[in-house]
Amino acid sequence: MISASSESKNQVEILETGSYVGRVYQIIHIGTTETAFGSKDKARITFELPEEMVVFSEEKGPQPRAISKEFALSTHEKSILGSLLSPWLGKEFVAGQPFDVESLLGKCGMVTITHETTRDGKLYPSIASVTPLPKSLVCPDPINPPVILNYNDKWDEKVFEALPDFIKNKMMETEEYKTKMGILEDTIRPEDVPF
Repeated sequence: MISASSESKNQVEILETGSYVGRVYQIIHIGTTETAFGSKDKARITFELPEEMVVFSEEKGPQPRAISKEFALSTHEKSILGSLLSPWLGKEFVAGQPFDVESLLGKCGMVTITHETTRDGKLYPSIASVTPLPKSLVCPDPINPPVILNYNDKWDEKVFEALPDFIKNKMMETEEYKTKMGILEDTIRPEDVPF
């Protein structure tokens, strides 16, 4: 008998709750998606945790752990992104004032991680907050190459293809992706056809 398992050989333990030195190394513009609160233009920000090295695969050797979070692109004080940025950057955001999210690339901070539970009862780590590094603490040199992917001036098909499938699938459902790829919705109704 040949039996298969759904478990990975290289399962990595869940990140413990606590504060970690982190650096933003990846910013991905997801695009406009439907949420419980309506349509939201979202981005995914990923921190590498350079002091938390682990072997995901033998070929690559030790690599830093990483943690990501998706945010609606709003800096309103009640938004998740706004409440994350204010204490981290030490600034209050003025209503209507634009903020360049891509300016976060390479920025370090203390990333506080908590555990949340999925609908099927599994624990996963989540970014609760980010604060400035203490003055006595130096952020280690970056390990992962910096990555920005947006639909305007920083589109790279190789970067897109390297993303996990669940992120690519989200992106492919957005108007921004469809416009970028020239995918048009079929809007012709049968009664409009003249023959």
